[in-house]
Amino acid sequence: MLTRKDPTQFRNYRESMDPLSVGRERYRRKDYVGALKAFTEAINITTGHLLVDALDHRAATYEKLSQLQSALRDSKEIIDLKPEAAKGYLRCAKVLQLRGDDNLAIKIYERGLKKVKIGTDEDRPVSPPPKSTHRWGQRLNMDQLLQKMFAKLHQKQDPKKNLDPLVMLPIEIAHVVCSFLEMRDLVVCLAVSKPWKAFLESSHALWTTIDLGATRRPISQASLRSYLRRSNYTLQRATFRLDGTGIDESKLKFLAKTCKLLDYLEFRRGFVGESLIKTLPLLTNLRSLVLSKNCTSSPDYVAKILSGCPHLRVAEFQSVSSYGSIPSLQWKNMSSLSSLALSTSPPGIISVDRFNLNELIEATSNLKSFSFTGFNFGDPRQPQLDFSKWTHLEHLNLQESSFMPLLPETLLTLDISRMWHIPGLPSIVLPKLTLLNCVGTPALRLTNILTLLRDSMSANRLEELYLGGEWSLVNSDPVSQIPVCPSVTTLSLEGSYLDENVILEILGKFPSLRFVDLSRTRVTGVTIKELMIRNNRPPERLRLIHCEDISPDAIEHARAMGITVESGYPSTTVRNGRQVWRDRFM
Repeated sequence: MLTRKDPTQFRNYRESMDPLSVGRERYRRKDYVGALKAFTEAINITTGHLLVDALDHRAATYEKLSQLQSALRDSKEIIDLKPEAAKGYLRCAKVLQLRGDDNLAIKIYERGLKKVKIGTDEDRPVSPPPKSTHRWGQRLNMDQLLQKMFAKLHQKQDPKKNLDPLVMLPIEIAHVVCSFLEMRDLVVCLAVSKPWKAFLESSHALWTTIDLGATRRPISQASLRSYLRRSNYTLQRATFRLDGTGIDESKLKFLAKTCKLLDYLEFRRGFVGESLIKTLPLLTNLRSLVLSKNCTSSPDYVAKILSGCPHLRVAEFQSVSSYGSIPSLQWKNMSSLSSLALSTSPPGIISVDRFNLNELIEATSNLKSFSFTGFNFGDPRQPQLDFSKWTHLEHLNLQESSFMPLLPETLLTLDISRMWHIPGLPSIVLPKLTLLNCVGTPALRLTNILTLLRDSMSANRLEELYLGGEWSLVNSDPVSQIPVCPSVTTLSLEGSYLDENVILEILGKFPSLRFVDLSRTRVTGVTIKELMIRNNRPPERLRLIHCEDISPDAIEHARAMGITVESGYPSTTVRNGRQVWRDRFM
């Protein structure tokens, strides 16, 4: 039985093999003269890639015997036989470096990089080379090795041409480049080199934002101190978590004590507690506070936070829950507040009487934007809310709520979408309105919409109109009463159960449309054709998701005319929290 435990027997077996294998065995034993003889014999009897291997092995043997001219001759013959392979250029350049001719070696490497295509030259060694870090059986990317050896020699020959970009670029440009990095990437870059660390730590403007909203482990006090020190305690924006992996009361107090310029603070995940209510008033320069959808707060905590921070200008509470006590909320003067957003989670669990809105209106006299989504009307016997007391209000969002207050004439945008029940619908006229969203609000009929938009359409102020939704528009609605309004550039009829002729009549009322959403409607290619042959220029964008009656030819024709068309059906894939749409025609 043949085993490696008997060296003599194993060597005799290897000697009986082909000359190329014999030469490798002798080379491994450092018998270079015997290996040279075996490789020469292999060259005389082989062709193709085996001939290239034999020439390469003989050139390596010549190197060991210090016969560099002969090694150079074999490497040049390899290049002539197989110019698209990196092996000959690597061997030739190595021999030239051993001769001290680095300039010519650089040219050989450059020639090889031009001839060898990326990803096409791989080589697997027949036997494991001695003292090799290469894993046996793994393919070698010879083109990558060629690039690596060229870069190594180029750096050795002229180190001045291999410059650190952050060190050599103008400071202003380096700052712009680094400003696109996320917080985690900036921290990683600190470990690249000492010059990088010195540059990054001296650039205080790069560390004015800290985002720990997606961390899995809490940040230590020492790490927080180091980060704030790099910003020179000029932190302006911060995002934290309030759960076990987030920031605690001691760290938040340290932040309030050291960072007097903190302007924006956001919390993700967790529950608002007394510790946060006690600490937020210490941030005297805070202007924007956001509690995201996964950060739950109760109505009384909302009142305590807003009353304790009268300097706030923007406040968002995206997940107001019904937990906690039910006191009579007391609102202090908040004349600095210009934007307030309150959303229930889930919608409909909290009534408006929980917030004592009449006092809130008096306390926020300068409010310009108010979002109050998902609230129900509560006691039907209570008087109608009067939002007209907000004399500066410009943006109002009542999405998924079930009440309609008296509205101020100063409104520019109004979102009353997905409101299934509106008790005591008032007759409202908004002369300055530029955007109306009433998708999925069957309680608001077309006659109510036209009354609401009468003055804004006659004055050509309306720019965006979102209608549609199930049961929002029906064929019996008086579509002919819609006035022509050339100021409207965006129109959505998504999900409306209208016949195509009714949709065409509505589209004809708005001759200057730039974006049209007809998703989940029964339109055909006739509508697409009508949009393209308008007297004015056709729309720039069409959204036709789930339109089963439109042929692929109509969509391709619209795209050929330069219109951006979004069509297809929703897939089950969700990326970054957004549904991915699959185009059935592409």
